[in-house]
Amino acid sequence: MDLAYNLRFEQATSLFDQLIQLDPQNPNGYLLQAVNSYYRYQLGENSAVHAKNFLNLAEEAIVAARRQLAKKEHALDAMFCLGTAHMYIAAYHTWESNWLRAYWYGKEGINYLKRVVDKDATYFDAYLGLGLYHYYADVLPRFAKAVTFVLGIDSDKRKGLAELELAAEQGTYSRAEALLFLGSIHLYIEKDYQKSLTYFKKLAELYPENGSYLMLLGESYQKIGENEKAIATLTQLVREEKTSRFPVLVVSSYFRLGNLYYNTRNLPKAVENYQRSLQFASGSTGNVGWVFALANLNIGRSYDLLGRRREALEYYHKVRKADHKHAYELAQERIKTPLSKGNGYARNRNYDEIIDIYQDALKENRGSNGSNTSARMAELRYHIGKSFYDKGAYQSAMAKFTRVLASQSVEQPWLKPWAHYYLGSCYQKTGAPEKARIHFKAAYRFDNSDLKLEVEKALQSLPSG
Repeated sequence: MDLAYNLRFEQATSLFDQLIQLDPQNPNGYLLQAVNSYYRYQLGENSAVHAKNFLNLAEEAIVAARRQLAKKEHALDAMFCLGTAHMYIAAYHTWESNWLRAYWYGKEGINYLKRVVDKDATYFDAYLGLGLYHYYADVLPRFAKAVTFVLGIDSDKRKGLAELELAAEQGTYSRAEALLFLGSIHLYIEKDYQKSLTYFKKLAELYPENGSYLMLLGESYQKIGENEKAIATLTQLVREEKTSRFPVLVVSSYFRLGNLYYNTRNLPKAVENYQRSLQFASGSTGNVGWVFALANLNIGRSYDLLGRRREALEYYHKVRKADHKHAYELAQERIKTPLSKGNGYARNRNYDEIIDIYQDALKENRGSNGSNTSARMAELRYHIGKSFYDKGAYQSAMAKFTRVLASQSVEQPWLKPWAHYYLGSCYQKTGAPEKARIHFKAAYRFDNSDLKLEVEKALQSLPSG
């Protein structure tokens, strides 16, 4: 397991094969080899081959565990193996967007794990799977929660986080994965970046050869504004020879470096790193399809901000819907309307400077007679409102978002829903929860899972009523 967590998959495979040969009736050898294959499927090349190996090994683990259920001395371990194998198969189907299969396998897995802790509450490894299901069933958008309700899956975010902490602190086999999930949850969902930094620092110390932990550590540094540490961490990662064995990691790390330079307005360096991510993706057979959409979109944005419109259009046209639907929609918007300089300042903390830039752009648009002038002004007002919101000037932000919602000419389908969301947030922060609820519900109607997730969290934080 230590070898596998340090991404020495071949050596780990050899040892797990020896475990199976020593005791072919024991499900643990098959389970460990299955988990090893699952991570090779995620991070390695030839992902289809590793996926097939994973599914076959997981089924062998299930067959062997069912045989052991009748033996009293092994029954608890067999139930844990059954629960864990089903949870990993559910995770695989989630990754492949086979949602119904994911739910059914997950439900089966969680039922086994519940039986384990009902019989022995100190079987701490079982809390990894339980925690994941309790947490994610709660944070899923409402349209997905209906499915979890039909399948009888409990949802309790706080309970889920507590169970993951228990697995991370006292688990025997589940510690690393519990830390990984806790870090990822706080990085991408809870947005508590100090916490995510703590978890990924711990993982990087425990498994220094695992580049994926280092990559997530770099992203956490970026989120708390420690850009130099983030750049140093990711640059170290892509330069290490051992990382080159995993093009998926190299692709993801260069893409994150591109984001760092884009957000700090070093656009030539952003383009350079996005290009490198595309270069490595072109030679990879791993799970890297997403980068062809997002990197091309961001190269187009960078060229737009550099005033190189012809090159920007070239990259916007490379974004394919099949690779990433949302990136494709954004690229189509940018093909119609160039990105202005003001958009490039969106992550900069000098809010007064951002607002001045957008206000200047708004004045320029007022003097234009183009067919898309009104739509462009609505987008600019949105960005001014968002900058006021980030600055904490909620009354000024509300005035801008209200103007956006009153606009008759809005081409971007995302604009009014997000304006509703931020207007609701302004009302919430200024002590008007009922008005906040109205705008949150209006935002929720938009078919965007990220927005729905934010609205769910916002509504939960409002007083009942």
